[in-house]
Amino acid sequence: GEVVEPPDPSWDRLTGSYRSHWGDVHVLPLDGKLMMIDPVSVDPKAGAFTLVPVSGDIFRLDAPGLAHPGGRGELVTFEIGLDGVAESVTVGYLRYDRVTYSPSN
Repeated sequence: GEVVEPPDPSWDRLTGSYRSHWGDVHVLPLDGKLMMIDPVSVDPKAGAFTLVPVSGDIFRLDAPGLAHPGGRGELVTFEIGLDGVAESVTVGYLRYDRVTYSPSN
């Protein structure tokens, strides 16, 4: 089978759920890459965006299967809080703030 590189440990502080007025995205390691997915998509993995490292906490959006190329090449910038964990991510000009889901009672 295909050899998958282990995820970069520095990505731990970037992974999580983020929300904007357009909806939510999840950032997570998948198949050795840092990915951004739409959690309500019918097939989140198929529509996933790869976050290609550029410098530090800046990545470039790549989505080879994306029918609409408008999102490809956008810069993705994580803003790191005082606790060392990303508190927001900006894709182009759209900011998503970190959210934490609580289990339902």
